[in-house]
Amino acid sequence: MEIRDFYANLLELASPWTVKSVAANEGPESVDVYLECAETAQFPCPRCNLTCPVCDYSPSKTWRHPDTCLKKTFLL
Repeated sequence: MEIRDFYANLLELASPWTVKSVAANEGPESVDVYLECAETAQFPCPRCNLTCPVCDYSPSKTWRHPDTCLKKTFLL
């Protein structure tokens, strides 16, 4: 199983989300999992709740996920 598929299954990602890439950092013993969504993805508007295409992106954020294989795991 490819590492991107491994993390997609581990995170139980559903469409339109996918794992773009995975980077293992040997120094700090951590793994960075980069996520992306399809350009055609549509989400509910936080104001009116209508389903709309993405019109803007917020700054990138990092979330800490429970450790994977004894390494700190971060979602970006």
